[in-house]
Amino acid sequence: MHDLSSKEQLQNEMASLDKYRIIKELGRGAQAITYLVECSDTSLAAMKVYSLPTHSEWEAFKYFEREARALQGIEHPNVPAFLDSFVRLDEQPPKAYLVESYVDA
Repeated sequence: MHDLSSKEQLQNEMASLDKYRIIKELGRGAQAITYLVECSDTSLAAMKVYSLPTHSEWEAFKYFEREARALQGIEHPNVPAFLDSFVRLDEQPPKAYLVESYVDA
């Protein structure tokens, strides 16, 4: 297995975000801002955006990343479906993204 170059990683990060168009902000919490987004297939989703400016928040992100992987296998009517997750290191501060199905409450 070979590691991606910095340029390839940046291109992958940018392509991930290009799949979504922000429609409006849905809410703000202590750790993230949630947006309603339109996916490239025109479906709607909820995107949580986490800023990661300090080392301690990077540690929290590792937990978040494990949780996102765990959510990939869950299918339940009361839990939004996991769609995507990625990190953008080209932004300052770096940001982590979690995309889930949108449930209009």
